Amino acid sequence: MYSLREIRKDTVAQAFSTVTSILYDEKVRMARRTLIGNSESDFTKWTQKEIDDAEIACFNYDIVGIMARNKIVDQKMVIKEWRDSLIKSYEHAQPMITTYRKSNGNDFWDDFQWLYDRAKEIKTS
Repeated sequence: MYSLREIRKDTVAQAFSTVTSILYDEKVRMARRTLIGNSESDFTKWTQKEIDDAEIACFNYDIVGIMARNKIVDQKMVIKEWRDSLIKSYEHAQPMITTYRKSNGNDFWDDFQWLYDRAKEIKTS
């Protein structure tokens, strides 16, 4: 019979596996690469591919943020493993996020922002 500790470890492992399958998906990784490589701060000058890829990256980080914020996955584990990508992705997506929030409300991709805010709080050595 499983102990509570073993059940907890299995649950954490399964949740982390879900996060990795989301964030390591080839399409999502390529989308983040495009987003982070985009240095254009004027959202009106972004290409459709840049917009599409940024949306994929933001959407997937928002899903992971929902999971972390609701304690389905350990936020520290997510932030530790993806901190650099989280910060760069959010900061590069900021022009798009700002534009989208004007028409969709300030809660648009707010769980991605929540993850970003937690990642910024952590000091690296």
